[in-house]
Amino acid sequence: MVSVWVFDLERTGLTSAGEIRKWGTETIVLNAIDGGYIQPNADPGIEVD
Repeated sequence: MVSVWVFDLERTGLTSAGEIRKWGTETIVLNAIDGGYIQPNADPGIEVD
C-alpha cells in the first residue's frame, strides 16, 4: 500500500460565444511520496467510485 493524493477535477471550457461548457470530471491519483501517477484501475479486482 502507498500513501496517495486523490484529486477530483471538474473539466470546463469557455466557448467563443461566452458559454461555459462542462466536460465532466476526472480523478487523478498521485503517489504522495514521489508524485508519480498511479493508474487506479490497474488491477481489475479494485473498483474506484
